[in-house]
Amino acid sequence: MTAKNDIEKIVKALKANNFSPVEYVEKAKDAIPIILSLIPADASIEMAGSISVAQLGILDLLRKRGNKGLDFPKPGEFELMRKSRKDILLVSSNAVTLDGKLVNIDGMGNRVTGMVYGVKKVILLIGANKIVRDVDEALDRVQLTIAPYHAKYIGLNTPCASTGECSDCSSPQRICNITAIITK
Repeated sequence: MTAKNDIEKIVKALKANNFSPVEYVEKAKDAIPIILSLIPADASIEMAGSISVAQLGILDLLRKRGNKGLDFPKPGEFELMRKSRKDILLVSSNAVTLDGKLVNIDGMGNRVTGMVYGVKKVILLIGANKIVRDVDEALDRVQLTIAPYHAKYIGLNTPCASTGECSDCSSPQRICNITAIITK
C-alpha cells in the first residue's frame, strides 16, 4: 500500500510540473463524476488500450451519454487512428514517479503520442499501484509487470505473454516499442 504522504508528494509534484487539474480520490469509483465533468457529451474520445480505464466502468457511461470513439485500438490500427485524432484521450499512465514524471511504454504509439500531441485534452487515471520512486523503477515496473500482463490480456503471441517475464524480444506483436517520459 502506498503511503498517504507519497500520494500528497505526487499530487504536489504533478501540479508543480504543470499538470492541471490534479485530483486525488480515495476510491477509483469516486473519480467517475470528476472524469465525466471533464468530458463534454459531444466530445470524441480516443482510447489507448488502457485496462485501468476499462476496469473503471466509465466507458459504458460515456457511450450512454453519446460520446464517440470509445473502442480500444487493435494492433495494426495505428495508421487509421493517426488520421482521425479525437478531442480527448482517456488513458492511464503506466507509472508516475515521486517527483511527478509520467513514464509510459507503448506498442503502437497511440498512448504516448496522444499524451504528448494531437488531442485537445488528456485525462489520465493513475492508481496508487502505479506510484514508483524514480524513472528506473518505473521502467522496471512497466517491463516486468505491465507489459507481460497486457500482452497476455489482449492475447498477443509474445514471449512475455507466454512466460510472464520480459525479454528483449523481436516479436512483430511486441508492445514495448516506444518509451516516453513526460516531465512537465
